[in-house]
Amino acid sequence: MRVAFLYNAQNHQVPHSLPVACELSRLPGISVAVLTRTVEQMELARRLSRLYPDNRLTFDMLRPPPLVRRLSAASKLAKFASLITNRRRLNSFDALVVPERTSLLLKRFGVTGPRYIHTFHGSSGHDRLEDPRLPEFDLLLAPSARRLERLADVNGPRPRNTAVIGYSKLDLVRRMGDSRARLFSNSNPTILYNPHHWADKSSWHVAGRCILDHFKKQKKFNLVFAPHARLFDPPERHEPGFADYSDFDHILIDLGSERGIDMTYTHAADIYLGDVSSQVFEFVIRPRPCIFLNLRNLAWEDDADFASWQLGRVVRNLPELDEALATIERWQPEYAPLQRASAAANFPELGTPAPLRGARAIAAFLRHGELWPGWDNGDEIQACGTQCPPAATR
Repeated sequence: MRVAFLYNAQNHQVPHSLPVACELSRLPGISVAVLTRTVEQMELARRLSRLYPDNRLTFDMLRPPPLVRRLSAASKLAKFASLITNRRRLNSFDALVVPERTSLLLKRFGVTGPRYIHTFHGSSGHDRLEDPRLPEFDLLLAPSARRLERLADVNGPRPRNTAVIGYSKLDLVRRMGDSRARLFSNSNPTILYNPHHWADKSSWHVAGRCILDHFKKQKKFNLVFAPHARLFDPPERHEPGFADYSDFDHILIDLGSERGIDMTYTHAADIYLGDVSSQVFEFVIRPRPCIFLNLRNLAWEDDADFASWQLGRVVRNLPELDEALATIERWQPEYAPLQRASAAANFPELGTPAPLRGARAIAAFLRHGELWPGWDNGDEIQACGTQCPPAATR
């Protein structure tokens, strides 16, 4: 069987499913191709795959048509054109594994041969992420039971073929180890400011520059500004606008490097500052203070998109932010138990590493056309080799 892991969006999606591709490539009777839209994605995928040294992946590019090659890699037209131009090739695979939902458009253009498999990216859902297209996938691989419950809350009964596999990105990060360099030369506490890209809920669109300037003027805290990957996409187009912060050795601006997606900052920072990015759930794997910016004075308590705000202090302006920073030792003990519970729910320990569980789920589904009870027992998959039942036909 031939399976393609397709990356047609931003780089931050690669670490969420590439570990599954690496493990799947090791199973008998399955060949796995990693298909990327940009050279940068290809280089990232190759580097990360080396953390799984016995993988048997192949790598190739999705070639866009000549007329759109000059467009930005972030262009929606470039993404769409890459899919449509390569539809015949994509139709030759038995399965397409994607971390996004745009690729479902391929079905409308005749790519109906493969099974469509979705690996969520990010650790916790928002209403607009759990959209009506998800049931169109043949198989959903979720990081946690909580994510599937969230899907059911928004879309009704979940699709039949779903599997909880765990958070594959964590397995990759553990393999990277703790040898990464310090972010700053001083010993001051480091704040990670991580605004989301949604204009109606992001703090950046209200007072992002004011926040950066506020921390520029003080020396008590270091600040890492590492926004969601889609806020400044592509980053190189926006980086000149932040040049005036380069002279401050306690300010680090990162609009979209690999360190922003491999948990370097969520691992190294002492305090989280943000709004609705799911990176906060990665941050509280190790309980630490979180401060959330409600600069629009939203009534957030009953909005599930703001569920993370229960994990820390919510502030409405800069004076309240300063007060929260000055009193962390008083209020953080209240939130630490909630953060531990969140980490346990979003990143369950399932016995088998998440990438291997994901690989076994895909293999079992392709062999039998559905997931049967006990699919996560790898004995059959490992032992059957070429004697397995043929892949299910559609």
